[in-house]
Amino acid sequence: MDLDYLLENIIDPSEIVPNTYLMSIVALNLLSGTVLAKTDQLFILQTAVGEQRIDIAQIGQIKPTTTSMMPEGLLEGLTDQQLRDMAAYLASEAQVPLPAP
Repeated sequence: MDLDYLLENIIDPSEIVPNTYLMSIVALNLLSGTVLAKTDQLFILQTAVGEQRIDIAQIGQIKPTTTSMMPEGLLEGLTDQQLRDMAAYLASEAQVPLPAP
């Protein structure tokens, strides 16, 4: 419901990124996402397509980044009316139903 917060995170998503949302690049099949959990044997990564569970023994390298999962440039190409509509939708309590799987 905080318009300033929404706009800051949409316009410049990597300006301030809490540690829980920092991306990590895992050298395996080149996965990237946020680290959900890590144990001695298992690494759990939240990717854009879902949660990935990876055996630690399969990981050659993990490289943390300073960028957000939120892609840059989301507002490019939107009209002023589309920007107002999006801000109103994000600030509202009502949400549209998700599409059926």
